[in-house]
Amino acid sequence: VSSSSELVALLFEILFYEENLEQFSDVLKILERYFEGIVRQADFFQAAKVMSNIQELKESLSGKSEGKAELLDKVEKNAKDERSTSLLKKLYLEDKVKDDDSYFQYLEFLGAEAVPVVGMIWENAKELVHKHKATDILKEVGKKDIAALLYLAKGSNVSLTVEIISLLESVSDLKELRQLEDFVQHPNEEIKLEIIRILGLAGDETANRILMQFLTDHNVEIRASAAKNLKFIGDKQTYDFVLQLAGENEFRKRTKVEKKSLLNYLANSQKDEVFDFFRSILKKWSLFSAARPNETRLAVVSALETLATPKAREVLEEGTKVFGGSIRQ
Repeated sequence: VSSSSELVALLFEILFYEENLEQFSDVLKILERYFEGIVRQADFFQAAKVMSNIQELKESLSGKSEGKAELLDKVEKNAKDERSTSLLKKLYLEDKVKDDDSYFQYLEFLGAEAVPVVGMIWENAKELVHKHKATDILKEVGKKDIAALLYLAKGSNVSLTVEIISLLESVSDLKELRQLEDFVQHPNEEIKLEIIRILGLAGDETANRILMQFLTDHNVEIRASAAKNLKFIGDKQTYDFVLQLAGENEFRKRTKVEKKSLLNYLANSQKDEVFDFFRSILKKWSLFSAARPNETRLAVVSALETLATPKAREVLEEGTKVFGGSIRQ
């Protein structure tokens, strides 16, 4: 190991001082062959050192010798290409990795390009600690490149997809959540419910726009969860959609949870047209009505009571005058 370290140090010293681009390239090729050899031998302690030194040298040459920097960049890209990541998978699956810490540190160094390898480890972890380390790497990658995580989430492993989507909760920049729209038609209920939960946490216009699409899902649980996670933030598209939905005859066939959540959403707008809409529903109250229409009216009462503004109380009092008594009777 000592002689290997000395060789690496010597090669980098030559590269640092070499001014001729052609000779620089020849020495770099020797270093790259050495690097490929230690990766095949699963010596990730040395591999990580080489990659770190390449990155430092490239930074030191930036603005001084673009030709040399480009050659170093090519070596770095080769270490992250599909051929290289396939080798990293193979070494793990064939139990050739003996120094777990160095292996995972090397994967951390590779960053987003290592996501396919990390995902494979998560699915095929030989030890529980490996799965935990894989999760930590995915979390760190997600802070810089959400797109790389979501690409991996489109795979066939449901558990991994749910895990990746749940990790988005810890990501501070949620701008890329618009890509969750790709999962609206996903066949798996668990995945959809986790996506809806994350969208609810985001609580912005993009999240609402995607949640709207879940409101027409064939699955009752999906629709109910989407309705509960909608946030009234004044965006016209969502408001118009929910108001139209509530005015359709089919709305009364929806579950109690759906109706309560969607009517609460409308109540939070405090718009006159919503209060007029609520009045029209309450005026149709009848002791002899079918259960579902009266269930809708009770949901309106609940929404107005929750809002508890003077206007809401006014509409509620008007409703309680039906049949000269309380609606609740």
